[in-house]
Formats: sequence, structure tokens, C-alpha cells
Amino acid sequence: MQRWPIGEEIRYDGTVHPLVAALPFYHLVPKDPLEHLKWRLEVRRKCQSSKTWRAKMLDMSSEDALFWINTFVWINEPREGETDEYGNEIYGKLPFNTWRHQDPVIAAIDAYFGRRHIVEKKARAQGASWKVLAKYAHAWRFRKLCNLGMASETMQKADDSKRQGSLGYKFDFILKNLPPWMLPKGFDWDSHRLTTSHSWTNPENGAALYAESATENLGRSDRFTSFFLDEAGFFPNGYDRKAVVNLLQTTNQILLISSSNDTDTEHYRRCENPGEWLTTVLAWWDNPVHRRGLYRGSRGKIEFLDPDHKYPDGYRFIDDGRLRSEWYDKKWIEADNPLLVARELDMDFGGATGKPFDPSTIERHKKRCIEPMMRGDLVVSDPADLKQSEFLQDDRGYVKLWIPLLGGKPPRGRYVFGCDISAGTGGSSSSNSVAIILDAATGRQVAEAVRNDLPPVQFANFVAALCYWFGWDGTLPLLNWERNGIGSGFTQQIVDEIRYGNMAMQGASEEFRRFAKVGDLPGYHNSNTLETMRPLIVALENDRVEICSLALVLECGEYQFVEGTRSKIEHPKSRSGFDASEQGENHGDRAIAAALAVRSMNARPAPKTVESKWDQLSKAPEGSVGRRMYEALTAASDPMSCEW
Repeated sequence: MQRWPIGEEIRYDGTVHPLVAALPFYHLVPKDPLEHLKWRLEVRRKCQSSKTWRAKMLDMSSEDALFWINTFVWINEPREGETDEYGNEIYGKLPFNTWRHQDPVIAAIDAYFGRRHIVEKKARAQGASWKVLAKYAHAWRFRKLCNLGMASETMQKADDSKRQGSLGYKFDFILKNLPPWMLPKGFDWDSHRLTTSHSWTNPENGAALYAESATENLGRSDRFTSFFLDEAGFFPNGYDRKAVVNLLQTTNQILLISSSNDTDTEHYRRCENPGEWLTTVLAWWDNPVHRRGLYRGSRGKIEFLDPDHKYPDGYRFIDDGRLRSEWYDKKWIEADNPLLVARELDMDFGGATGKPFDPSTIERHKKRCIEPMMRGDLVVSDPADLKQSEFLQDDRGYVKLWIPLLGGKPPRGRYVFGCDISAGTGGSSSSNSVAIILDAATGRQVAEAVRNDLPPVQFANFVAALCYWFGWDGTLPLLNWERNGIGSGFTQQIVDEIRYGNMAMQGASEEFRRFAKVGDLPGYHNSNTLETMRPLIVALENDRVEICSLALVLECGEYQFVEGTRSKIEHPKSRSGFDASEQGENHGDRAIAAALAVRSMNARPAPKTVESKWDQLSKAPEGSVGRRMYEALTAASDPMSCEW
């Protein structure tokens, strides 16, 4: 049995790969779009009138897959607005003029066809499916008794002759757009392309192709020259693993090709430990179209990796350490989800560190953190009246402020509170109860309160007093908190006892509402920490929030994915040790509180000003309570001092 090198990888490195250089005829095909099209038309014209030319083309094509693909194969591009590497818009039926980063990958599949397993790491939109199907069409046409298989997540994706995204539709498209003389002798669509059995047979040489869906028994029957598992990382119920186990007994070439997904997939395992499997790579930054304007920002400096590219006037470069381009930035803005972009474009299964917060993002925000303007405690003069309080400066106080005080009060603002609640036992291993306060108008952090000595009920009183202090002008901050678990005591105190007047309400489908409706509940139920944290991840990546607390940023950076999955995250519970007032164990409480505050930023109702209230009361009927309140307010020298 033939043995292969361990850990061998093939990808485009800017040069012509030896496997491509070894092809006998591909060098004859022009790559310039206009010259390429002229080449195809000239070949077809000569073949129409000359049997000798047809025979010659058949011989050359059988020896050189890339020559055949670039001379005879057409593909379909249904998206409008796409361009080629020269900036020309492309749409519809297109000649398959392979990208230079596809060439070594296609050449590798061809060179090892039927003899070596291949796992491919790829970014989205790199033509991975088209290239495999083009090679399969080449093998089906020119290899005698070749038996091929292909599978996708569902049968609709594997073979639906009316669905353009299905593998079967694409294979049909390739065959239908070949010159009639290129099709096998005796081939008849009704007889040899059967949608009922999802098969294609070649009557001239006995080759066949079968399409299947991802089921438990995928690949168990028959014997295959090559078997293509498309987007195997997204197969349900672990069928990707079962398919590989089955196929290892039935074929000597599995093409395991997928975009990045969870770390508990067979695709991930083979990418991490390929052994004798060949690894091929299709990266967007190797794509001649997607790499236009390639750059990388680092510490305020932009490294231009495509020096001849001209950017639009006023182009906004993103300095986050990532490899970027105009195309990448467009996809980044459209997705508005760094985790999705990392998976779909950066081929990131969870990061080398397995962390949901990108390390470069954490480093960027660490540099922006500053010491608080002041620190102290909020002292309530009468426990029965939480609205009466005073802020006393203390270098070891529980409350940190990043805003100045005006007359002992915070500036007017649209504030949102996010809270994470602990048991408050006060021991050295107790986690912290935290309140993070943001200015909803700017996304800037204005305060942080950390306690590990208050049980949930007492912490609710403390937070309510802090809310009233920030809302001294009558514009109460929007309060959000984690209500499940230990948070139930906090919830009861805030809702039933204090009856705080501006709470975030969560609907049955997890969304926040501007105003409460039947079935809504106050606070936020944290059923999945990653989903709870996602708005904070996005906000930090896109600089929509400005975090001042170094402790908060560090906590974000400490979160990691639970081993073997990318759908759950956890905090390693490392010791904080920032100062004596925070001797509780760091459980990532600040990050949870900040995520809840970010969740509330867009849900924050417009502030109800005194003037708008006057307008409402001024319309009250004569003699009513509302009218008398309006008259009292208008007569007062200081309307804000009046009781509502």
C-alpha cells in the first residue's frame, strides 16, 4: 500500500505550483478575460468544422483536467454585483476561468485522484464546489468505469435539478453547456440522468456519479473511485464522522471539504491532525478578486500589502490586526458578527486560543482603558427612601466613576445598567455582584460597582439607589439584570418591593421590547452564555462601546470555548487580585453585566422630559388631579423639586 507524507499541505503561494507546471497543455490557455473568451470561441469554431480538431481536443482534455476546465466548462453566477480580478462585473453564465489560487488545489485533486484522501480548509465564496464538480465531470467523461459519489447535508442540497445551489444542478449545468460532440456517445438525458435515483451514467465508458444526503449509512454501500463530502462540517447528528468511517472502507479518496464550523466535527479533527491526508487550502487572501486592497492595521499603522491599489476617497481602514481588504471589510460590515466572519472567511474554528473575544480586539481595548476619575461609596441616608443618597469619595470604595460630578450628581444622560448577581457571602472564593453603567447615547462606560459582600436583596437596594442617583433629573436609567439562578431574589426585590420604574423587559422570543406586553418578564434569562455575550462581542469588535475598566476588558479576554464545542463558553475562574476591595474570585461577572448593559442600549426608551410631561398634564380637564398638578408645577420656582 502506498504511503504519503505526513502533514503535507498544498495552497497557492504566489508561484506556479509544480503540479500545475507539470500539466501538459494548461499553459496554452490565456487567463486575461477577453483573450480567454477569444480562445474558447476559436477552439469551438475549429472543432465544429474539423473532426481532427475534435479528436485532438478530446485527447488533450483527457490528459489535462485544468486545460479541459478552462477551455470547455461553464459555471453559473446568480449574484449581481460580483466582479472579476480586473474589476469587470460578472453575472449569469460564465466561462470557468479558474482563479490562480484554485489551480494548485484542482491539480492536486487530479494528481491524487482515487488514490489519496484530501481535507480542505476553505473560506466561503471560493468556488470550492464548482471546482470539485468540474473535476468530477472530467473524470466521469474520460475515466473508464469511474464510480463517483457526492453528498451534502440534505438531498435538496445534494441533488435538486431545479435548485441552483444543489450539487446536482451544478453538475447538470456543466454537462449541458459542453459542446454536443464533447458529451459521451449515446448519452441521453432521459435515460442516463435519472432524478429518481440521483445518478448520472456515461454509456460510452461506464462511469457513474451518485448523489446522496447525509444519513447514518452514508457511504456504506458500493465502492467508489472518489467521494465528495460537501460542507461536511455542517452534517447533522455527527453523520460526518460516520460517513468518513464508512467511506474509509469503500474508497481510497475522500474529499472532505467544508467551511469552518464547530470543533466537534470530523472536518475539524482532520484539519488539526491530517496524518497522511493531504490538506488543501482556499483562502480569500489568495483570491485575486477578494485580495484587492489587501492591508493589515497594527497599533495605529496600516501595512499596505497591495501597493498599487487605489482606495476610494476617505476609505475607513480598520486597525484590529486582521488581514483585510475592501471585499473583506464589506463582508465584515454586512455580517455585523465577528464570530460569523471568523468562521466563514478566516477559517477559524474557534481561534488558536479557543476564545470568543478576538485577542487583537482585547489588546486594542486594553490600550483604551483609563483609571477612574474618582472612586467612592454611595451612602443612603434613610434605608426606607433609596432616592436620598450621597456619594462619598474613598480610594477603596465600591463604585468607580469615569465621569465628573456636577454638584455631587452625575451629568444628565441616557444611562443603562447591566447587573450580574452573586450570592454575596463575602468570602475569598465568592464571586462578585457587579453593575456596569453605560451612556446609551455614546456607548461609553461611565461607572462600575463591584460588591461581593451583599446578598441579592441588599444588592438590589444598592443598585436601585445607584439608579436613582444617576436618574436624579427624573430620567431613570434602564435597568437590566440576569434574573435566573441567584438573580431571583434580586428580581423579587426590584419588581415587588422597590417597584423600580424602568426595567428591561424580555419577551418570549428573547427580544427586548420598547414597552412591556403580556408575557414579558423583567430582566434577562441567561440560557446560553455565548448568546448572552454575543452583543458585547460584536460591540467590542466594531468599536460601538468604549470600555474604561481594565478589569472588565481582561475578564472578556479570559472567556474560552468549552472543550469540544463552539456553542458554549465559560470563564476559567482565575483570581482577580486587583485590590483589597475585590478579593472575591473573578468569575467573569463584569463581562456578563456589560453584555446585559449593551443588550439594553438599543432598547432604551426615549427619555421622558419634564416638558413633555407638562404637555400631557396641560391637556387634563379643569379641576382634575392632573390639571392641579400642572398648575402647581408651573407655579413652582424649581419644577424639578416637585413630587410627581
